[in-house]
Amino acid sequence: MKLLAFALTALFAIGVAQGYPLQGGNGATNCTIFGFIKGPLDNSSQDSVLKVDVGITTPDNVTYQVMDDKDTLYTADSTLSEQLQPGRSIQAFVVPKAVRVFKLFKAVPASGSPITINWWKTPKESNEDLVIRYYGVVDYDLSAERESYIYEIGLGNNGTKNIPVSPENFTLLDQNGWDYYTGYGFSPMVIEAGKAIRVRLSFTDLSPLSIPRALVFDAFGRFPIAIDFRKDYGQITDEMVGSSPNATQAASAPAAQITNQEAATPQMTTPEPAETPAPTGGAIKAASQRILLENPALSKKNEAADLPKGSSGTGSVAPAGVTSSTNSKSPAAEGTSDRLAEVQAKLKGR
Repeated sequence: MKLLAFALTALFAIGVAQGYPLQGGNGATNCTIFGFIKGPLDNSSQDSVLKVDVGITTPDNVTYQVMDDKDTLYTADSTLSEQLQPGRSIQAFVVPKAVRVFKLFKAVPASGSPITINWWKTPKESNEDLVIRYYGVVDYDLSAERESYIYEIGLGNNGTKNIPVSPENFTLLDQNGWDYYTGYGFSPMVIEAGKAIRVRLSFTDLSPLSIPRALVFDAFGRFPIAIDFRKDYGQITDEMVGSSPNATQAASAPAAQITNQEAATPQMTTPEPAETPAPTGGAIKAASQRILLENPALSKKNEAADLPKGSSGTGSVAPAGVTSSTNSKSPAAEGTSDRLAEVQAKLKGR
């Protein structure tokens, strides 16, 4: 029951990340998918578990499947899935960790034709030079006192000059505009012109009442990039799905490559450098303590505010070590709160 409660808490906290529910039907049965999360599968080094929040009007004897961008089908694992109420369930799918993009959800009732629902688009935003794609949550750690999330994103350089990036360039905003910082997830690097990389970001010690709302790159710079978890999602089109009639049931899935959804971004097909593995579970808490030791100003500020360690308040001074990839003013300089306020205003107006 405790594990189920954690799963439901995570779905509540991340449910807004898919923007809005998606629906489909066959005339006799209607099906809705409300959101999804992806996390680790026990100690498996090859697989992860995709959990989808599903509602259906005729719940008896239904088989659920998801299709990835390579037309591989995965059937829900009944031993990992949870029935919540009649017609409402959390369906769990074991998928390779390398699979990042899905394009179709399928419900097959005992009678009637199958119900297919096109998946959510992969959000993408840019400041012309840097393109950011948001792939979602890949791990999380929840308790009654705090929560931590690991996000996977893609970074592409569409400009003509190298772009330095590090975890310190990213800020996570909750539903109240509260800003959380991170200091780890991948090693600082330089993305060459025309190259791309997928990395992970770890945000630790969020308040259990915080609902992640937006991921912002270079919030204190002149050209911030914001992924709005509520508004930047949409449903992919039938043309994007373009599924093969010979779709196969998963045995082992190939590593995900750049897909049709990502084809609009040029120069995104280069091999990915090895990334620094993001911590999971207990390692998240250990890493959080390391961040506080390396950033005494952050620890002092948290204690003064009597807030969960690792958090920061809107309009406050950024913790030591937070830098910008542009030639903008230091986060500690006058006008920092105004820059973040501008980002929040843009999000509210979208």
